[in-house]
Amino acid sequence: MSEPTLSIKEMAEATGVSAHTLRYYERVEILPPIPRASSGHRVYSEGHAEWVLFVKYLRATGMPIRRILHYTQLARLGDATVPERLQVLEDHRRSIERNLDELEACHQRITKKIAIYKEHIEQKRK
Repeated sequence: MSEPTLSIKEMAEATGVSAHTLRYYERVEILPPIPRASSGHRVYSEGHAEWVLFVKYLRATGMPIRRILHYTQLARLGDATVPERLQVLEDHRRSIERNLDELEACHQRITKKIAIYKEHIEQKRK
């Protein structure tokens, strides 16, 4: 029994990544060359979908395309690159943690400003 396959439209729907972006990821080699059906249409696997979702999470957390491409190239080289891939992800996690700390500080300041405005409006009503 063969693995279920997805068209580019189905892949875009399944991952929330546009067909244009999927083609771009293939062109810059973040994705490997995607097999084609006899019609010439791309045929994605569940493994491709998992990889695209992982790349989507990396992008959503601010990893630049060039860094994702570097990580992808390491992954294609196999197990010998696991330590370096681990380092890439640990470095990125630290970056995410710094961003979260900064966002939390911003959130607190905005929350304080909202409280000031609400208090001001309440004072005016009295």
